[in-house]
Amino acid sequence: MCEFEEFDIYFKITSNKNPNMYVEGYVTINDEEATDVDWYYWKGSGYESQRVILHDEVQINGATFEQENEIWEFESDLVDDDEWITNIILQSNDDENRTYVRENLTLLINEGAKMECEIKELPCREDYLVEVIPKWNGKTINDFAEYMNEFGEKFDPWDVDDDSSYVEKGHIYFEISKDYWDVDFRDEIIDDVNEEARRIFARILTYRLGIYAKYGDVMEQALDGDYDENWLQKLAFVTDDNLDEFLRDQGLIDEELE
Repeated sequence: MCEFEEFDIYFKITSNKNPNMYVEGYVTINDEEATDVDWYYWKGSGYESQRVILHDEVQINGATFEQENEIWEFESDLVDDDEWITNIILQSNDDENRTYVRENLTLLINEGAKMECEIKELPCREDYLVEVIPKWNGKTINDFAEYMNEFGEKFDPWDVDDDSSYVEKGHIYFEISKDYWDVDFRDEIIDDVNEEARRIFARILTYRLGIYAKYGDVMEQALDGDYDENWLQKLAFVTDDNLDEFLRDQGLIDEELE
């Protein structure tokens, strides 16, 4: 039997009412049952064992009356969801990147929701054709291939612009760079693949939310600019109820566009 090796799980809990207010830290798991654990919380200049609420990367001091109420509400939300938060963190692994959204809180595990594509090598192929399975927040994006077919998207991380990329029966195939088989270049190739999946997924989300229908030009500029993991994470958890607020917070719409 292999000896258990301790590992760390990083987390960040933010207020949905004020995303600038948060608690973050890590827990060290010392045994397989996650019963022997050590909690550490970031206080702006180091870690300590007591939970600390931060605002704009600094510990809150000399808060106004309004801020005191906001802090009290956040603390109350943390207490109400304490069992759920603790269970999620302790059941996670150090190589997982997840985001969990509740009514008042958002919990990020490690780096939070990420695009992590699975690349399946195809046997008996003379070329470099592979299948890519885009996954967001640890789950396969079921309508990815369907969207690509509907809108004529190609999975083309290196702008080859030929017929080497195609969708067939819900599967996405493309020619990967031969450097993928070189260990020194594999991470760089996977980053390119994930970036291409992020680009397409951002468009899927904007069409799904109906943003393109009304704000096509604005969204084109946004997608051609910054659709990194943090921006995509916000977009992925937008609903009909908070769509207008999201667009305004991101500066994508203003009064003139309504």
